Amino acid sequence: MTINFNGKEMKLDAASTIMDLLNKVDVDSTKLGIALCLNLEVLPRETWKNTPISDQDRIDLVVAAPGG
Repeated sequence: MTINFNGKEMKLDAASTIMDLLNKVDVDSTKLGIALCLNLEVLPRETWKNTPISDQDRIDLVVAAPGG
């Protein structure tokens, strides 16, 4: 299937979850300061392991950065 991840097209296996995606892009899901939106809706961290991804989903990963 094809998804949009942070503005870029990406191919994933069918039946992938949010956690599968994060592992594929080498994101530490335990790290504080990250948020994830699926089709413009914020997903609670505790749902990432079991939330399925569908073809053409839009997923945005946001990382908070300190500074001013």
